[in-house]
Amino acid sequence: MMAEKNIGSVKLDRILTEDKIEALDKTLQLLSKLNELGILDTVTDILEPEVIERAASLIINPSTLRIVDRIDQLTGTLGKIDYDTLEKRINLLNEALKSIPEKPKRIGLLGLLGELRDPDVQRGMGVLIELLKAIGKAAEKQQK
Repeated sequence: MMAEKNIGSVKLDRILTEDKIEALDKTLQLLSKLNELGILDTVTDILEPEVIERAASLIINPSTLRIVDRIDQLTGTLGKIDYDTLEKRINLLNEALKSIPEKPKRIGLLGLLGELRDPDVQRGMGVLIELLKAIGKAAEKQQK
């Protein structure tokens, strides 16, 4: 029995280097602090099987698996986005959407012709025309 303890002690001496002892000490101090703050209880609650199962079902589903499968393609595409321009256009669209009445009035062809005199309508039409041109150019590039 004594020989086994000596062998175990020798193995521990080889395994527990000064660096590892220091790391273990820091880990124990960290765990103690987390326990004092109540964080370990929260982590323990999170690790309950029901919570893990629910989290896994939210994370592992066909949609997220498709995203993971195409992560390289997605990051490449997202890397091409000009975020400054995108933010400006989204802000423009957001402001426009806020100003649309809940129930817009119905207008016919003559009403449309009358609205074309409105400078805001003219500006909006200009934006739409530029958007259509840009989409057309982009579509032509993709078809080549």
